[in-house]
Amino acid sequence: MGRYLKVPPTAIPVSVAQAKKSLRIEADSTDMDDLVELWVRGITTKLEHEIGQVVMEQTWVVTADWLFPGIDLPHPVIAVTGITYLDQEGVRQTLDPQLYTLTSTEFSSTLSAADGSCWPDGRGVEIIVSCGFGAEQAAVPANVQLYVLAKLAEQYDPVTKTERGSVQSEFIDGLLDACKTYR
Repeated sequence: MGRYLKVPPTAIPVSVAQAKKSLRIEADSTDMDDLVELWVRGITTKLEHEIGQVVMEQTWVVTADWLFPGIDLPHPVIAVTGITYLDQEGVRQTLDPQLYTLTSTEFSSTLSAADGSCWPDGRGVEIIVSCGFGAEQAAVPANVQLYVLAKLAEQYDPVTKTERGSVQSEFIDGLLDACKTYR
């Protein structure tokens, strides 16, 4: 089983204006906007790895050799947009949405056969899933937004570097504890 990012997020979890305010960069100045956005994207990618979830809406493809019970999907799932597989003759087929069910908990999303149905005999499965907290910054949990801003200041802001030396803030890392997927 594998997975890959098909369509990356277009939005970031905090605005460039919020990030600049956090870094004490003048709002009128646009010289640093590209760099600030790049830092926010990098921090977001790192935090997604840390918590085992995706933040902003994006599209992933999950592949499997065959349909089997309990296929784990990137979390949180917004929608399963399509499932295809190769039938016995090697022809790509689309799985009827009534044949599967999505089960989401606080920290996981799993695809399985719907009650009373079973998977067709197929291989070469591709599941396309839209996932993330949402497309808008307002959908992102406040602790995740605060983490991004704090990490940005910790890594970028020279004023805070002199105050903390080389000691990393435990508070900042602890902001993600409530979002982590433990497996």
